Amino acid sequence: MHWVYIMKLGLHQVLKFVIRFCILSARSSALENLTRGLEPDVWTYNALIAALFKEGMWKQAQAIFLEMIDRGIKAYVSTFKVLLAGYCKARQFEEVKATIREMANLGLIKLSLSEDPLCKAFEVLHINPLTTRIRRDNHAGLSLAEFYDNLGNGLYLQTDEDDFELKITEVLEESITLDFNILIMNEMSNGSLKKSLALANQAFQWGQEVSSSTLTCLIREVRESGCHIKSIISLLEKMPQLYKQLDHETLNWLLQVYSKKGLTYQGGLVFEIMLLRHLSFSDITCSAFLMCICKKGNIEAFQICWRSARTGGWLPNIKDVEPLVDYLLQHKMLNEALELHKSLVEAHPHMSSDINHIFVHELCALGYTGVVHVWVRRVQNEGHIMDQTAYDNLIEGFFQEKQISDALRIYDEMLALNVHPSLTVSVLVIPHLCKTNQFDKVMSLKDLCLQRYPSELLVIYKALILSLSKTGKIAVILRSMMMDGVSPDTEIFNLLIRDRCQMDDLEKALELFGVMIRQNASFEIPSYGNLVKLLCLRGNVRWALNLRVFMLLETESPILTISNILLFYLFKTRNGCYVEKILCELQEKGISIDTVTYDYLVQGYCHCGDASKSLMNLITMISKELKPSPRSLRMVVSFLFDEGMLEKAFSVIREMELRGWILSSTVQYRIADGLLRRNKTYEAESFLDQMAEKRLIGDNIDYNSLIKKLCCCGRLLKAVDLVNIMLRRENIPDFMAYDSLIHVFSTSGKLDQALDFHAEMLDYDIRPSDSTWDMLIQNSCKQGKTTEAEKLLDAMVQIGKVPTREMYCSIVQRYRSENNLVKASSMLQAMQQCGYNAGFNMQWSLICNLTNSDLKSGGNADARFLSNLLSESGFSQRILGLAIFKVSSMKLYIFDRILELVHFCGLAAELTELLKLNYEF
Repeated sequence: MHWVYIMKLGLHQVLKFVIRFCILSARSSALENLTRGLEPDVWTYNALIAALFKEGMWKQAQAIFLEMIDRGIKAYVSTFKVLLAGYCKARQFEEVKATIREMANLGLIKLSLSEDPLCKAFEVLHINPLTTRIRRDNHAGLSLAEFYDNLGNGLYLQTDEDDFELKITEVLEESITLDFNILIMNEMSNGSLKKSLALANQAFQWGQEVSSSTLTCLIREVRESGCHIKSIISLLEKMPQLYKQLDHETLNWLLQVYSKKGLTYQGGLVFEIMLLRHLSFSDITCSAFLMCICKKGNIEAFQICWRSARTGGWLPNIKDVEPLVDYLLQHKMLNEALELHKSLVEAHPHMSSDINHIFVHELCALGYTGVVHVWVRRVQNEGHIMDQTAYDNLIEGFFQEKQISDALRIYDEMLALNVHPSLTVSVLVIPHLCKTNQFDKVMSLKDLCLQRYPSELLVIYKALILSLSKTGKIAVILRSMMMDGVSPDTEIFNLLIRDRCQMDDLEKALELFGVMIRQNASFEIPSYGNLVKLLCLRGNVRWALNLRVFMLLETESPILTISNILLFYLFKTRNGCYVEKILCELQEKGISIDTVTYDYLVQGYCHCGDASKSLMNLITMISKELKPSPRSLRMVVSFLFDEGMLEKAFSVIREMELRGWILSSTVQYRIADGLLRRNKTYEAESFLDQMAEKRLIGDNIDYNSLIKKLCCCGRLLKAVDLVNIMLRRENIPDFMAYDSLIHVFSTSGKLDQALDFHAEMLDYDIRPSDSTWDMLIQNSCKQGKTTEAEKLLDAMVQIGKVPTREMYCSIVQRYRSENNLVKASSMLQAMQQCGYNAGFNMQWSLICNLTNSDLKSGGNADARFLSNLLSESGFSQRILGLAIFKVSSMKLYIFDRILELVHFCGLAAELTELLKLNYEF
């Protein structure tokens, strides 16, 4: 039986069950096995011994007691009391006497030499020794013997046996079903808080609940002592139902303890119980719990606690205001923050300045600078003057929110009010003044900073140099520095050199480098890179080589880093002839070149046209298990394909595959494209299949160019396969890839597949090209899918595209050929609303479709169509006149036909207009 289950059931219940089972099944040894499998304490042993005595198993009880002593568990008076009661129940009075003597030896009781041990035992058990006697059976008649002594004498107990058994049983029952509340209170009265807590834990194991009064006393003792807080927390975690029994004061204290220890879950339980019981929270409790939630809790819990606290009139301590406001603003609770500010100022008017600073700083830092600005304006209108801190926060906030013009406007206001910015704000303002060419203001700010912060001159000049580096006015700043007696530090020197290099001013850069050497300033790697680049571009390779030697001697920068920078720019300027010398030096010093160096060698030799060395370095690199960059591999593969050396290219690729290295999109494209250009379509597709089978495709694969290429070659299935590979890796193909697929499917008569890919494009919010829209609409019309063509037209309009006139005409003509004049009229109107002219031929072709039979069958619908056509579609006097003259040989027939249609449809107004027109012609 597992100890956890014993704890859940309650130990005394389990003991009763186990002992009863052992008696019924005649397995007394099982009891010993039970105790050996557990780690019981003295109370458990007491219960086990008492239960055995109660069931008449005194020898097993004695064995359990001896095992308890062997385990080093100290026996209390309670244990010996159980033994006395058990032996009395079993009528083992010799064992009773021995137990009393052992108690006397341990100092648990006092026993004089003249005192009868048996009478003492009865006293311990609260049995009257005067009315309880052990008698020898001397009757010759009926035997009264109940038990026998060691000599075989028959003995019997002379007492009120019912009362005797009752008291014995009470002692045993009390040990089996302990009242831990009494034990805990006794230990607390003895000043043993640690034992009290241990007993409380025992109560849980025994399935007993600690009473609310006991628990309250226990927590009060812990609270006053300041010790054993973890123990009380552990106890309450085991018995959370006890929270409901605690009083208002205790719950407040517990919530404070949980909050300080960051136990938000336990704190939440207490908080919820207090809410349900409508108990009030102290200010200290509210502050502690809210601060705890700010650090670890969730926003829902914070909002509930915040509302409850504010409803109760709670206000935080000033020291807690900043983190609370920060949390409120981060979670978009601006109104709550502003309401808190108002309450704090009203409650602490003497601290309003400090409160304002906290709120202004937090609001500006978290993106609410505009709110602060409005508030500052209102305060100023009321006649108050804002101090430097408020203005500084406003400027910093506007800069952080990229509202540069607002920040500079506040800065101007500061100066107008004779309020001077802090050093931090000044350093922020300087670059933006320089960008707007306000050099006079820059110099004024510099002079102001020099007056107010004389110890920070270097910081100010550094900001000026950084800001003016590309304006050509650094010389003015440097002269000012010298006049103020400020020497540039290492950072400024390096800034100046990088600036001169970027300005292509080699002479000034070298001059500054010389000054640096004389002043023992450290030459940084970025400055070295800029200077090496400029020297190589100017053809001063010898100087660049000497500069590398200087860096190796005078700095602690890594040798390989210094060499790699020089190698890069030597290759870039096609000075590869110096590379071997540097590599030999590295080899002599025992320095192994890394991946970066090999990549520079592979790419550099390719750039210089020495492909054999490039390939050699690539092979060496791979053999050393150094993975080349996609750029290096692509350059070599491209060269090999261009030169027709396909086998060498695939040899390199196989080496990559053997190591499980993923090939980039560009490399895969270069290989597949090279094969396709040589009409090796099968080999190209086979290569791509192998990449997929060997799982050598990266998550960020880009097959767009390859999809387009395969479409051009008519390899639609493989192109679709590549699209699916990209989508499975959550990489959406671009519009060119989709357009290519749609065009090929459309031209090959597979319109349904083309429409599917078009719908997929729109689902991914990819806009098809105009030619794709046109092709789909035209092909839909040709294949009789006029409704689909109209849907495409509507989709174009919905995404903001304007269909062409040809698209409208195709759909109108298709509806005309289907004799669907209502749809044709609708499309014609939509076409004219887009600003397109339908033209006479289209209008006339629609009118000719209105035969007498159509009119008889169509009725009012055809009448409306003709009316719209004549009035809204622009079939006006001018068009009709042109039509008549254009087809003069048939003008009477045309005019008669129109009159006939108009008359039949009952269009009186149009008929009158046409008769007038006929008269004019």
